[in-house]
Amino acid sequence: MRKCWSRFLAVKGEGLARCFTALFFSIGIVGCHSSGEVSGDVVGPTPGMPTADSPNPPTGGLLQGPGTFIVDTTEDATDAIPGDGKCATQDGKCSLRAAVQESNSSLLLSTDPLLRTNLIIVPEGHYILTLAPSRPSVVGESLSISGQLSILGSTNIRGSGAGKTIIDGNGTDRVFATTPNAVVSISDISITNGASSGIWNEGQLNLKRVVITKNKGSYGGGIFNTPTSSLVLDSSVVSDNEANSEGGGIRCDAACLIINSTISGNRVLFEGESYDGSASGEGGGLDSRAGAPVTIVNSTIVNNHAATGGGGVNTAVFYQGGLGVLDDTDIIGRPIELINTIVANNTTDSGPGNCKSTISQVRSFGGNISDDDSCGLTFAKDLPNTNPQLGEMIMRDGFPQGYALLPGSPAIGNGVKENCPFLDQTGIPRGDRCDTGAVQAR
Repeated sequence: MRKCWSRFLAVKGEGLARCFTALFFSIGIVGCHSSGEVSGDVVGPTPGMPTADSPNPPTGGLLQGPGTFIVDTTEDATDAIPGDGKCATQDGKCSLRAAVQESNSSLLLSTDPLLRTNLIIVPEGHYILTLAPSRPSVVGESLSISGQLSILGSTNIRGSGAGKTIIDGNGTDRVFATTPNAVVSISDISITNGASSGIWNEGQLNLKRVVITKNKGSYGGGIFNTPTSSLVLDSSVVSDNEANSEGGGIRCDAACLIINSTISGNRVLFEGESYDGSASGEGGGLDSRAGAPVTIVNSTIVNNHAATGGGGVNTAVFYQGGLGVLDDTDIIGRPIELINTIVANNTTDSGPGNCKSTISQVRSFGGNISDDDSCGLTFAKDLPNTNPQLGEMIMRDGFPQGYALLPGSPAIGNGVKENCPFLDQTGIPRGDRCDTGAVQAR
């Protein structure tokens, strides 16, 4: 693990997530394309195509392919003939659902699906999923005929900005679900009003400049990551999501890397009895189970709430409460690792409580700030029992971009420089100083 850390922490900005993805998740080369396998509305390469990280991709003209689908309606309608190479509903339009269906079909029909990545461009607009899940829903949902949008293979989904491209689950189902074989990147989009989580992730998921907000679920209200999955959350916001069991914002049952991101205002609402380390009532912002490795770098975790423990973050081994033979000296699984991160103003039904760890640990690698002593902050430049002095949420085009630091905040210059990403959550270079948290002081 130390060798992996030394390699990926030495890489700045974009390289941080890419190196972590390659080393830790063993994804290998992602985003390679095979040519000559698509037709119809799928368009070919064009000189001067923006990179995959362009925050505001154009919505017209030719874009780099193969496998590019350009959504041109906010209507939620199915593809007329999945697998014919054309994203087209009965009305001849390319809806988001039709684009997902056609992309899935082309990936499944590909002669080399593991070396092919499709691109779905979603222009500015409010996309409401109106086709409620059918019952039984397994077949319908896996084919994206109704309910959630299921991603079955390697796919990039790009919006025009999280404040401009909004995908709305309409309170009837999840917005996205990824399968175990899918390598999925989603950028510049807001995901909201999902039921049974905003995103159900069984694959390898990379979220960048994404807002996950106002989703609900039993666990992982915003994002649920199953034991088969991996997650990179970069320069994103997970806010105001709700779970009725655990993991109000994010549930990690497998590897998660969180960089330059804000987890705020999420809640776990639980009524009933809960023992220490059980699966109920814990992890308002983030809940980690199954001994999963979770690393949080230069992020801000504030104003979350859990019923029984770990208002900000909670780590435990699932079912550990039934093991019976373990005591506080036993440690199982990988810890939640905190680096240059603010954890503050998180609460439980019994009062303040930023962090909770049972058998698994919360471990510091330096430069962290907590306004209580629950996170075990004993490493270099750690500041327990310290008010980080946060200001207002920074907004741009309706897109929340993390909390500003007030003048004189102890977070200013407190980060461990060698572990600091080159850019902050807003995309501003950090320069010669590393501030603790997601946003560098201006």
